[in-house]
Amino acid sequence: MTGRHPNTKPAAFARRRWRGLRLSLVLMVGTMGVNGSPAGAMGAPSPVECTAQGAELFQPALADDEACAAFAAALDALLAQAGPGPAAREGIAVALRFTRTGVACADVSRDGEALFDASVATMDRPMEPAMIERLAAQVARLLLEGGVHG
Repeated sequence: MTGRHPNTKPAAFARRRWRGLRLSLVLMVGTMGVNGSPAGAMGAPSPVECTAQGAELFQPALADDEACAAFAAALDALLAQAGPGPAAREGIAVALRFTRTGVACADVSRDGEALFDASVATMDRPMEPAMIERLAAQVARLLLEGGVHG
């Protein structure tokens, strides 16, 4: 099967979906406390839930889970500098998309409800990992300015 939309290729779609599920499982297991209860139950906020598509378009190429990890780390650092810290990201889920045209998009939701979309573009340059930090900066700004944190 061929088509213009990348999700029309079942095998490629299934691989991306499985990668996202594995990342979710790793994040869930990684947040378990010593006594086996989720970290959120012990007072620490839960990690940003993240999925990504198209990270292989970066130069150098990234895995989708690497793009998510870089985004979450940048977002946490920016929110910590701004004051509210990790509490601002409680319940946040982000779907990252990177396109061949040099656009990085983040669809942000909280507890299943869409909050906003953010995007940055490289124009005529290749996509570099610093673009993830720029996107995280925009998301942090929108979280803080929009009053949608905590």
